[in-house]
Amino acid sequence: MSALKSLLRQKNKTWTAEDSETFNVTFVPFEKIFDVALPKDKEERFQRLSERFTQPGEDELKNFSSYCDSFAENNFLVTFTHLENATREDSDPIESRFAVSSFLSIVMAGLGLSHLSK
Repeated sequence: MSALKSLLRQKNKTWTAEDSETFNVTFVPFEKIFDVALPKDKEERFQRLSERFTQPGEDELKNFSSYCDSFAENNFLVTFTHLENATREDSDPIESRFAVSSFLSIVMAGLGLSHLSK
């Protein structure tokens, strides 16, 4: 196995400057790779998504089916439903993947980046 493969397979590996130099790795910002402008923390489209995602509290998420009507207009309704299902003792492990997938799709669409997921 090459040294690079060995390095990449290490869990929680933080690349050092020496690693980058050894393997001639250059870190490129996301914006340059995909030619998009990501929003800043205080930008309105980011704030709107952030507010909607953090709208329900922990108790509401754990029992989301009881509260879902209150969040009918929330973009993250499907994500919240999958999160509730993922927390059940008898849940299918795929529910957490569905939650992450729906979250990423909504965020990318909300930020105008949905074309990157195709």
